[in-house]
Amino acid sequence: MESRILRVESLSYKIGSHWILRDVSFEVSRREFVGIIGPNGAGKTTLIKAIVGDLSDYSGKVSVSAKIGYLSQNPERKRDFPIRVKEVAAMGLYGERGILKPLRKCDWKKVEDLLERVGIYDLKERRAGTLSGGEYQRLMLARALASEPELLILDEPEAGVDEMGKSSFYRLLESLKNDKNMGILMVSHDIGMVFEACDTVMCINKTLHCHTSADKIRPEELQSAFSGDLDLFIRSRDHFEREHHL
Repeated sequence: MESRILRVESLSYKIGSHWILRDVSFEVSRREFVGIIGPNGAGKTTLIKAIVGDLSDYSGKVSVSAKIGYLSQNPERKRDFPIRVKEVAAMGLYGERGILKPLRKCDWKKVEDLLERVGIYDLKERRAGTLSGGEYQRLMLARALASEPELLILDEPEAGVDEMGKSSFYRLLESLKNDKNMGILMVSHDIGMVFEACDTVMCINKTLHCHTSADKIRPEELQSAFSGDLDLFIRSRDHFEREHHL
């Protein structure tokens, strides 16, 4: 089984004369947890859209050799819509089974196992719109996992999750990576958690400023990537200095 499951080669995208992404190349392997950081407007979400197929008019090449599970940024939630938690998670099965086929007993067992894995089994009969931000993100993760992906892609999954919930969520991702032999590619503004949880960190600001293991990034690479966002650069630098006892 080939280790590499995603290859991006010279990916570029612009609107008119304005570059959104320029000459981005990298690979992701199984059992690799990759964190993508960068300032606002750096092209991170555009990159994710190109990988999952929501964007096509780019130059370069995206090669995916694995089934993708995708947790988008700020997934829509209608608080008054009368659908239960377990029914939302089951939507992740529709891609393979079809929306019109009734779910079998084994399908519902799979859904319940996933809800147990992400820590919200006890909420399975609740209306999805009543969940907290952290609970809802776990539900969206369960839905993404239902199709048994080999590459899990997440765009700012910690949005709306409190600090304690973030730590638990990242531990869950780490266990899924190891147990399911999957690769994970995640965009995040939580720089501290990215350096703590991820094997590899990519700094993007229109182009790829660095792509290396979390403990080998140099402060000047961070400064280059975050030069347009002073607050994020300061947080990145402070975390770097704490980790390296500078």
